[in-house]
Amino acid sequence: VSRHANILPDSTVANRAAAERALLSRGVWLDLSTSVSEVMEYEVTLDFSGGSDTLPVDIVMWTVGNSLSKIIRKLPLPHNSQQGHILTEPTLQVQNYPEIFAVGDLASCQDENGAPLSATAQVAFQQAQYAAYNIWASLHDRPQLPFRYLALGEFISLGTDNAALSAFGRFTIDGMPAYAFRRLAYLMRMPTLQHQLKVGFHWISKPILAAIAPKRSDT
Repeated sequence: VSRHANILPDSTVANRAAAERALLSRGVWLDLSTSVSEVMEYEVTLDFSGGSDTLPVDIVMWTVGNSLSKIIRKLPLPHNSQQGHILTEPTLQVQNYPEIFAVGDLASCQDENGAPLSATAQVAFQQAQYAAYNIWASLHDRPQLPFRYLALGEFISLGTDNAALSAFGRFTIDGMPAYAFRRLAYLMRMPTLQHQLKVGFHWISKPILAAIAPKRSDT
């Protein structure tokens, strides 16, 4: 049985609907009530509400996300029992180890009220700012700040010319405008002007070069 009744359970309703439309337009069939119980070299076993079935396959594409490094799991620090993330205080200090700070997807991400947060780049960027301040505060006997997450919005890439955007719980768009906004947002996040120019030029030149390049013959 699937863990969730919808795809992208951590996304906004608008972005989820846009992703479903993009998948259906490409002929992708969504089945949220079937799970994979076993993968062999040339067959896959599926479990569903009425039983199970084994299907012959040529290629298996496994897209189930990522997992923590074994190095992180073996650190002598407190971990949660689910994925093995390092447990932290609201100040982003590791529990029982105030001299160590942990941020990003290796840490158990929580807001100031203890509610879990998704391990996204947006969360990690904001955690890094708080961690940097709290490290400085710990070195100068200043009070440390609990991490307060501000949800700025969510971008989802839906192909080479499609995306979905939800911002501040109100503003939602999808399609080519959202694709352009997503590219602009990522460009603004580049660390230096040199990076911005290099990446921007690549984005602009790639489709132009692809259009004028001679097509290879299959014969």
